Amino acid sequence: MTGTLVADVAPLARLHNLTRLDLGGTRVADIGPLRGLIKLRGLQLAGTRVTELSALCEMRELRFLDLGGVPVADLTPLSGLTELLEIDLRGTRVSDLSPLAALTGCAIVTAATPRRRRRQA
Repeated sequence: MTGTLVADVAPLARLHNLTRLDLGGTRVADIGPLRGLIKLRGLQLAGTRVTELSALCEMRELRFLDLGGVPVADLTPLSGLTELLEIDLRGTRVSDLSPLAALTGCAIVTAATPRRRRRQA
């Protein structure tokens, strides 16, 4: 669904065996309907309009989460996702990484945005 005009994920709510979902670049803002997809292992939300992550708190099998460019600020709902191995936070509004402290198995946290080089005259 990457880059499509999809905005509503409610039709996916019944896909309980879904393990990977790529919503990157879509118009999705509300991921609440995904709450029951507890078998998800990979979730791509980069470039979406998501601002709230509470729907992810029960996704205990989640290993990869891409939030790049998402206007989210609070990572508290992720604090119990102990299987999470990689999270991309580039371009988010996150300023507090303490909710990730208990994720001792997490191997990759990308939070920096590459600096732009100054143009030389």
